[in-house]
Amino acid sequence: MKKVLYITLIVMFFSCVEKNNSSSLSSQVTEKQLKKFKETPERLSEIVSAIAKINELQASQIGIGGEEGENYKNFRNLKANSTIDELVQLTANKNETVATYAGWALADTNYSDLKTIFNNFILQETIVETYSGCIISEDYSYSSIYYRYYYNLNHSERAKDKILFQLDSSILSSQNSERLLQIALENRIYDESYIDRIETLAFEKQNTDALFYLCKWNKSRYATEIRSELVRLLESTDNYTSNYFYQVIDELFDYKDFETKQIIVQKLKEDRAWESKENRFIYLLNENNIYNIDHE
Repeated sequence: MKKVLYITLIVMFFSCVEKNNSSSLSSQVTEKQLKKFKETPERLSEIVSAIAKINELQASQIGIGGEEGENYKNFRNLKANSTIDELVQLTANKNETVATYAGWALADTNYSDLKTIFNNFILQETIVETYSGCIISEDYSYSSIYYRYYYNLNHSERAKDKILFQLDSSILSSQNSERLLQIALENRIYDESYIDRIETLAFEKQNTDALFYLCKWNKSRYATEIRSELVRLLESTDNYTSNYFYQVIDELFDYKDFETKQIIVQKLKEDRAWESKENRFIYLLNENNIYNIDHE
């Protein structure tokens, strides 16, 4: 599995600072990308040049006062003055910031074929510099476009939204981003046609989010495989205070057999770091009739 940057070479400041307009990203272009570049529509050249000059994917609020960034203003101008066809064309612009902002604009207009645009960005793996709030970072363009569409929806809309379902399907197929995969698996219950893929992610790729999805929705079907993977995770983890560790134990307790209980107890006796979160774990142990771990 290709490890994804999700990227956070995040530079976090203790206070927001003013930033110049020059980009720190590499301007090198691969042959693969060059073949896909498209010319800027002449009537949009001034807006596109303004975006490319700043060369930063700015959110609606940046800096100390949460003011609207200049490039976000340029983005709004681009969205207001471009046709759908022009925006689609601009997603293949040689400047990554321009291309990504075009993707944002298509997401904002609920473009029916956003999946194709999204998949193209996944294939290109372009990276863009971002500025949101007080955080300067880098991210994949496809990830930024996904979040743009995702957060345009109300929580109640996400499970049934057709376009989001198409984006999530692409994520399940590509697994380019573990964070996006986690969100995609949380968005809905998938029908039978997707279960084989989720099974592969859980057991062959050892993706914990896919495993927990099967725990929640298909546990009886994969009871033996799930237990085996949970035990492997329990015995190999060294991050005892994380939600992940707690969830592994919680899911294992659901098996309610003596052997599984003893595996859990032995792990908790050997590795005591969980005691820093004692109240939480004590409650879980008590729920499963364990009142003193040392006496088990």
